[in-house]
Amino acid sequence: MVRARASGCHCGCNGVGSGGDLADQRSTVARVERHSHADPSCEILILKQRLCWRGFVDQESLAQIQQIVDAATKTIRMEIADAKRHIGVLTEGFRPEPQLIAEGFQMHLDRRHTDDRAYLDEQFRETRAIIQLSYGQIQERVERLTQRVRPLSNTSDSPRSIISS
Repeated sequence: MVRARASGCHCGCNGVGSGGDLADQRSTVARVERHSHADPSCEILILKQRLCWRGFVDQESLAQIQQIVDAATKTIRMEIADAKRHIGVLTEGFRPEPQLIAEGFQMHLDRRHTDDRAYLDEQFRETRAIIQLSYGQIQERVERLTQRVRPLSNTSDSPRSIISS
């Protein structure tokens, strides 16, 4: 019988045990498979134990597999750490700086001032045009009335002649 010696899991489930006969190892594996977490290290321990039971892998091959898995895990962890550092550097650029905020606000105020000024200028032009039109119309009425009053002022029955007499 091939016996595998597996170390305990970091989660406290103690992995698949430390040897013993095949029945003990199988009951330990069943107990570990039932616990609720999906920890990769527990799954590796279970896989190693199953491979040894079935005679597919000997202890030496298991050690090589473990080294490969450990190297891959170490590489992945280093890549994750590098990615975290890179993301940290990227996010530092997103931190708001008071000077940039002030400049952005000033640009907003300048744009708003320009827009408001353009609107008021347009309103002033429209008001001036309306006043000029009204003034022109009033001027025309005054001229028409003046033309109507002149013939009356030349006659002897004009209101002035009546008042002065």
